[in-house]
Amino acid sequence: MKLTHERTSLKAKEWFAIAIGLLLVCALIIPSLDSIKVFLLQRGYTALSQDPKEKLVQFVTDMTKAPINLVTANHHLPTVRVDITYPNWSLLVKDRETAFDQGFIPSKRSEVKARIYSDNKVLDAKVRLQGDLLDHVNGVNRWSLKFTIANKQALFSSRRFALISPHVRISHGPILFAETMKFAGFDIISPRYTPVNVIVNGEEWGVMFHEQGFGQDLLAINKRTEGLIVRLDLEEQKETQGKIHRIFKPRVLQRNTILNNQALNFQRQIALSLIGDFINGKLSADQVFDSKRLGQYLAVIDTWGAWHALAWNNWRWYYNPHTAKLEPIQSDVNVSPAKHSLVMKSPSQFFLLSKQMLADKEVRKHYHDALTKLDASMASDSLQQYLQQVQTPILKALHSGLPLTTPFNPDNLQAQMRCLKSDYQDKSCSNIDNVRAELHQQMDSMESLPLWDLESHYVSNPNNQLIINNPENQPLRILGLTGWTDFNERSSLEEANYSFPLEIASGEHFVVELPAHIKTVQLRASTLGQSMGNYQFRRNIDPMSFLPRPSQNDNIAHYAFIKKEQNAWRIPAGNWVINDYLVTPENWTLYLEKGVNIQFGKDAGIMVFGQLEVEGTQDKPVKLSRRGQIPNWSGLSLFNTNSETRSTIRNLHISYAGRPDLGLWQPRGATYLVGGQLSIDGLFISDNVSEDALNIVNSNVDIAHLSIKEALSDAFDCDYCTGKLYDSEFANIGKRSGGDGLDVSGSDLDVTSIHFSDIRDKAVSVGEESQMRLKDIKFDRVNFGLVAKDASAVEAESITAKEVNHYALMTYTKKPLFGSATLKASEFHCSGCETKIVSEMGSDLHVNGVAITSQALDVGKLYNTVMKSDKPL
Repeated sequence: MKLTHERTSLKAKEWFAIAIGLLLVCALIIPSLDSIKVFLLQRGYTALSQDPKEKLVQFVTDMTKAPINLVTANHHLPTVRVDITYPNWSLLVKDRETAFDQGFIPSKRSEVKARIYSDNKVLDAKVRLQGDLLDHVNGVNRWSLKFTIANKQALFSSRRFALISPHVRISHGPILFAETMKFAGFDIISPRYTPVNVIVNGEEWGVMFHEQGFGQDLLAINKRTEGLIVRLDLEEQKETQGKIHRIFKPRVLQRNTILNNQALNFQRQIALSLIGDFINGKLSADQVFDSKRLGQYLAVIDTWGAWHALAWNNWRWYYNPHTAKLEPIQSDVNVSPAKHSLVMKSPSQFFLLSKQMLADKEVRKHYHDALTKLDASMASDSLQQYLQQVQTPILKALHSGLPLTTPFNPDNLQAQMRCLKSDYQDKSCSNIDNVRAELHQQMDSMESLPLWDLESHYVSNPNNQLIINNPENQPLRILGLTGWTDFNERSSLEEANYSFPLEIASGEHFVVELPAHIKTVQLRASTLGQSMGNYQFRRNIDPMSFLPRPSQNDNIAHYAFIKKEQNAWRIPAGNWVINDYLVTPENWTLYLEKGVNIQFGKDAGIMVFGQLEVEGTQDKPVKLSRRGQIPNWSGLSLFNTNSETRSTIRNLHISYAGRPDLGLWQPRGATYLVGGQLSIDGLFISDNVSEDALNIVNSNVDIAHLSIKEALSDAFDCDYCTGKLYDSEFANIGKRSGGDGLDVSGSDLDVTSIHFSDIRDKAVSVGEESQMRLKDIKFDRVNFGLVAKDASAVEAESITAKEVNHYALMTYTKKPLFGSATLKASEFHCSGCETKIVSEMGSDLHVNGVAITSQALDVGKLYNTVMKSDKPL
């Protein structure tokens, strides 16, 4: 007789009973239900339903799958080890205890020294607690920590970042949100999230997100020019008859760095004026923001039900120094895999800030266009499939430490889209409601507090006076001031400084009389709780004096030679004089016919919003130059309407051009071309008076026969461009300061048949993840020949160099957030260059099939000596 019986699998009810038993045991062991909740959240658990039975079934199912998730997870994640000394750690612990006492993390918190070890790097940093709410610190470990790395080093392309528990961002939702925008072709700045294993003072904290911070590295990775990031602080909140009124104070991040840089300082004044005037209803959204990107961002927020991103304290904006407009940055979107949390009435119509943005017809148009595009991608199931592909490896990574991490169901997006597109008239949307009131306290009205430096003025009437106003709610301390003349000569202003130091009470003002030759004043000042900063004032120029905006009319009556056509100006052949800075209306075309010869007076120039058609020939080129012997005119600027707009330049001669000097907006290029597609055949630039003779940004280019000579500083700066450059020459570059011939960032270019001669800095400088292929290049009398840096990849063929002062070929890292570069040069010929080829450790350089041994290179010293530049403006 068989005494054993066959083994059978457990039935569903038996599994259910075991799970309940385990839960009860856990409840007895763990001191509180809150502890259980925190434990589950930090292991990735998210309830997908509000129904108690469905919650229980999901819990049992997820607990059953957890061991399998652990076994099949990706356990080969980067490790980040953080060491903090005991005294410093105690300060962080004290801040955490204060947070539990107050119910939120204190705004004034300790920042202490730490050391980070990762990927054979040892990085010194400062660290503090990250976040505002207790979910950032309520676990036994996995506290959210904010780091700033010293010495311009970086970890995962970031000097500023946070290590956060994924549950704080509701798992990998922010990644899927960003990928949705990427799939749709919406160019919105988004931080990177990298799963890492974290060890703090020898204790395993498990899987956390390395979350890129809001800084210049975020902008660079998203292919944006150096600029500012703006946010709002709450100055005061009032409640009257149940209505909430909030008073905001806008500010820029990294304030001290920005105040010590004149260009960024001026940008700060414009950026804060823009957002302040928008909040106060003085400017429309289209005048303040990049309406296309803002509309697209709001459409993705509504599609994901990402209401959290619309709270006033979560908005971040990038000030684009080219367009002088603010762009949205993805920030704290906090999207959920739970359908009941995702599907809701349009949150952008519920929050006051976004409602005011969508009240603008341009923003609203781009919003609806974006929804239509997203809807089409969902109808074809392409977006859902893409998000599933993106999600799979992320889940594998998170499961190595968070085995309860819940997958997102991209089909939920389609349910939300159905409601958005039908304006909630679809039968399935009848029970959908607004964002729950208990989730966020809404405001009914708002205003922006005037900032003292934006309300102060340096004017020449009736006398040369600096009028310092203090409209803020706290005293203003002034230490002293410094002046600069029209010729950029420094003046100590000893007589004016007799009045300082000084404290100006709230609501008061103070007037300082200054010598008539002082053009710019720098005031060292601060309000309560801030460190002293350097504030800049230019005579008779306010932050909003001049911005690159289309003209509201095409009134050119006093220039009879300019012919009006439908949405166009046409200038025929002839010798003409322009004494004004002419700005076209929006979506306009400027035609310059062959034989046009225009002389511009002081501060005169042309700015085109739309399209440029220059129709010169070799026999009858178009010529733009200065009038008489004035130092320079204010150059040619072009903002192509969109990425499909093609502007054409044929045989154009530009000389003695400088950048526009009509306000605090200061482009780098005298010939300044932004966006669209550019077809250039014959552009001759000489004797420019600006940082760049030619500056092209975010364009697709086809450039032939470009000649730049006698440049004051750099010749051609091409940022985030694609295309080709050929049959061109650069000569006598950097007359006043170190100047590059061709300087590219974030670009992908083919460069052929170029001659560089008498270049005071680098003939070709390739940086910030650029791709470049060069062929038939000649370098004569240059300080540096071809330089590849910062994760750029360069292939060069048939390079001839002579009379190179320092290095003919170089690879190195200038900005650690990008990393090392590669350069492969074949058919390289250079007499006497055997010792003038160098590759920094970590970078890669091959010359004529031979690998160059890398060596230690003090890049910082290079840029402070032989590569040091004294920019003229």
